[in-house]
Amino acid sequence: VANGKASVDFDQDTNTVKLTLSNPSGARLESKDGKFLYGMFQIEANTPTEPGAVATFYTRSSDVYPNEAAGQYSEIDWEFCNDHPCTPAGIWLNSYTEGKSNGERLIKAEEYQQQLGSTGRTDTGFTTYTLNWQSDSLSWAVNDTMFQHRVNGETVTWTDMGGGSNTVTFRSPNLPQMQVISMWTDNRAPPNNWGGVLDLSKGPFYSYFRNLKRVVCDQPLPEDDSTVMGPAWLYGKTESVIPPRRASPSPSPSVGEQDGMLPEQGGRLLVQ
Repeated sequence: VANGKASVDFDQDTNTVKLTLSNPSGARLESKDGKFLYGMFQIEANTPTEPGAVATFYTRSSDVYPNEAAGQYSEIDWEFCNDHPCTPAGIWLNSYTEGKSNGERLIKAEEYQQQLGSTGRTDTGFTTYTLNWQSDSLSWAVNDTMFQHRVNGETVTWTDMGGGSNTVTFRSPNLPQMQVISMWTDNRAPPNNWGGVLDLSKGPFYSYFRNLKRVVCDQPLPEDDSTVMGPAWLYGKTESVIPPRRASPSPSPSVGEQDGMLPEQGGRLLVQ
């Protein structure tokens, strides 16, 4: 918790974490049961739509911040932002391999509302967000509907926050990562502030997260990182030990199938 101005509460009855933001500050919660290489990570979130209030669900290999100090880290992002460079109730997708972005994307409210046939992300209900992270690909889904799928070798072009054009060749993040939820506001002066300017007179602001589900590697990685234990659906094979960078291209189940699925070998479903 930054500056003691944000609070964190947990409701055991509803399995819900509540983050409260009432001053220019923030709170970040990190998983402490180890880091995992590849898997499915899913959470239900109810996030604010006020400009300047930013909520996130992401995976990350390093607990060093800012990014410039973290070296060659891996990261995969859901960022729920409402202003510059986002639009109201927008969703920002990004991933990093060796400390470099694989390409940013803004999903505007009207886009996901049209695809989902509903209002989508609002501050009045929960939405389900899922990451399917494989050695050769990465996908983001909202309420079981896929919104972005990247594969290794794909050319990605995007415009960054400063208006610059960028082009990279996608490489799936390759370091074991923890899971993180956070809520914060960027205190820098425009136009450098991420997510817009927060009007504190309209606060406090709340984010709610519940039902974290993970299908992850069942065993620690060996020291040489040459093999990995993983769920069968992730690699398209039944063997419990396979080379992680020679994953089978066989398709994995839909997000909905993954949600309640226990792999036959090498994986486990963690519900928290």
